[in-house]
Amino acid sequence: MSKDLETENTFKSIFPGKKIVMLDCVDLNRYGGGFHCIAINKPKKKKRRRAV
Repeated sequence: MSKDLETENTFKSIFPGKKIVMLDCVDLNRYGGGFHCIAINKPKKKKRRRAV
């Protein structure tokens, strides 16, 4: 069994009923990036103000 298939099956067992999407990140990693690098600058969620 490939590591990718093993990993996919592990995630499916941890998150039953969720859609697991496997992404090929070879090109992203090859040029010095990674999923962490492209996700690190997500905008913060705005805080809701309470109505008075």
